Amino acid sequence: MRPLINVLLSSLLIIASFSHAGEPRNLQQIIRSGELRVGVSLADPWTMKKSASELHGAEIDVANRVAADMGIKPVIRELAWEGLIPALRNGDIDVIIAGMVITPDKALQVNFSRPYASAGISLMANTQLTKSFKTASELNNETVAIGAVANTTQADVAKRIFSKAAIKTFPSQQQVVDALLEGKLHAAVALDPEPRFLQLKHPDRIDLPLGKPIINGREGFAVRQGDADLLAFLNAWIESREADGWLDSTRSYWFDSLKWQE
Repeated sequence: MRPLINVLLSSLLIIASFSHAGEPRNLQQIIRSGELRVGVSLADPWTMKKSASELHGAEIDVANRVAADMGIKPVIRELAWEGLIPALRNGDIDVIIAGMVITPDKALQVNFSRPYASAGISLMANTQLTKSFKTASELNNETVAIGAVANTTQADVAKRIFSKAAIKTFPSQQQVVDALLEGKLHAAVALDPEPRFLQLKHPDRIDLPLGKPIINGREGFAVRQGDADLLAFLNAWIESREADGWLDSTRSYWFDSLKWQE
């Protein structure tokens, strides 16, 4: 009888731990747990693979610093872009730190912090496929394929500006880049500095036809709606790390040079 009771108790503990893992948590529960669960998505230089088991990038530095200032450790969860908001709403993660541009439609699903970074959206083109084009307006043609990450502001901008072109969306930024380099796309719309970095890496294959961003946006942290205490902490964190220069220096390292590639 005792072994049976022990098995039942163990099963209940396992069930309880699984149910807790996916529950939304408030600020005090996060601090008591000792872990901040952060959702990220791969995109250079926000979040990148350093090795098979290690990530690095601007948002990884930010996530590590936020958690350290809370006195807890970060638990980084890499997700596809379209999986970030569902994971947050389901309670699988506590916060999205992924260079997410603040938009009205996303603000209906999550609460955004105040902006902590600017995000320009630019156009990059395959030099070979567009060498005969005289102006960027020639891209707005039904024979032209333009890429962007699915369910992003970039995709919305591409559809709005190039309404006649074939807009092709991909799950990740890396897939957009691969398709552009392989000649499967005439052009792509992406967050800065990806177009600039890609042009520096492949000057004979990638062109920046406009020379400036199409539009500018603002990036913010995202938390669940109703999570006022965590949102207040993140806003205070941004205020503090802007004042002491940490955010500016970190962004400059990752976005204004290629030193990190060394």
